[in-house]
Amino acid sequence: MTADELLRLVGIEDDARRNRLAQGGRLVHYTTAEAAYKIICNKEIWLRSAAVMNDFSEIDYGLKCLKSAWDSPNGIALQEMLDRLHPSLRADLTNLFDGHAENLRTDTYLTSLSDHSDNEDNFGRLSMWRAYGGKVGVALVLNPSAFSGTTDAMKVFSSPVLYADEQKLHCMVPELDRSFAGFRRRNEPP
Repeated sequence: MTADELLRLVGIEDDARRNRLAQGGRLVHYTTAEAAYKIICNKEIWLRSAAVMNDFSEIDYGLKCLKSAWDSPNGIALQEMLDRLHPSLRADLTNLFDGHAENLRTDTYLTSLSDHSDNEDNFGRLSMWRAYGGKVGVALVLNPSAFSGTTDAMKVFSSPVLYADEQKLHCMVPELDRSFAGFRRRNEPP
């Protein structure tokens, strides 16, 4: 299975965002004038370790929400469906996820990009200016093509953040179940 196939299979919320970017959407990086100058001159943008960011606890919160959804009645149904797809699939996925959970905390690097709507051309998002612009804020409007595809070339992946609480994740599990079932039907021999 390719990275694109896996993202389509489990990226329930990602598809709509990626499609919006592919159809002319734009991304913005809010930063200070000094940092913007360095980004432009050096033709590079740095990523920060999630462990030292102001919202570092979001990874732990996300893991807690995923665990809760996995253990919910819908999650149990999904696990049973995975067992039907292949006898060791649930155990393999569980072991893979558990094996990477700590790495998500220590080896995740991020940069902050916001969706940019046409109605934000003049003033941007005031909340972002206040949070990241400092006294002299700059919004770099970026072409999203570098962020909207997937590749294994550098083992670097981009994905929009999913802002969800436990309840929303619980509600998403049946959709994931339907995605896996559709994948199974498409890949069964005739």
